[in-house]
Amino acid sequence: MGIQCKIRYVIILILLLSTLTLALVGCVGAPNFTFSSGASYIIDQSLSDIPNSANATCPLRVEDIINRVSPAIVTINADITSYDSSGCQVCDQLVGSGWILNPSGFIVTNNHVVEGAKTVTVTLSNGQTYTAKAVMTDPADDIAVIDIGESNICGVTMGDSSKIRVGDQVIAIGNVLGEEIKATWGTISSTNSTFIVDTRETLYNMLETSAPIAHGNSGGPLLNMDGEVIGIITGACLTRYGTEVSGYAISSFIAEPIIQQLIRNGYADHAGYGQNGSDTSEFPKTG
Repeated sequence: MGIQCKIRYVIILILLLSTLTLALVGCVGAPNFTFSSGASYIIDQSLSDIPNSANATCPLRVEDIINRVSPAIVTINADITSYDSSGCQVCDQLVGSGWILNPSGFIVTNNHVVEGAKTVTVTLSNGQTYTAKAVMTDPADDIAVIDIGESNICGVTMGDSSKIRVGDQVIAIGNVLGEEIKATWGTISSTNSTFIVDTRETLYNMLETSAPIAHGNSGGPLLNMDGEVIGIITGACLTRYGTEVSGYAISSFIAEPIIQQLIRNGYADHAGYGQNGSDTSEFPKTG
């Protein structure tokens, strides 16, 4: 056998050994992949559709929301003086709820909680009590704002009720039955309810919720799951047992501009049908 033939055999042998070595290495190092029919969905999905863990926020738990908001919930006592059929003076006290508007320090509640009161006192969660310096009311929308002359207090922010959908979870907090601040939980069953308070007052665009509402809840906040106020609870439609099967709240979409006007002007100017919300109590207006 010539030298050239030997060299040719050596080269062929080297190539065979190299091929065998690569095959063995490939078998040892290859991962054991399995594919499912859903794998292509992840590959085809656009980046905008994939959740970004860096931007994701964990939803608050119900107990976390209650603990965070409770310091901003207040108890309201309104002294009402009236006269009986014999002309004798009768003194009565209405008890309701309210919440501190952050960061102004004004107290938001229902008009019917303070309407006609000679004296209104507000008790904070820490037990400190203030006598109202001014009360601005809007009877048409059952909204009132109380000025206690104190702004360095813990408040709660308003949310956007227009984003609320039927089925969303909500929390109602208030001075239930005048006993203590309590919280109830439920869902939104309607975002556009209407009910007649009396022959003079009808409330529109109300949020309806399965969260139980009782006497004393009036004026308290209805919260979304971010801990924001998306409604002002009104107990104007309670059953004879003192509890509603369905609770109602004035939506923040309706309430927020009214609140701003009450704080700024002392009254609410309802476009389209003139000025309303005149002060029905004996307190002075701000503005």
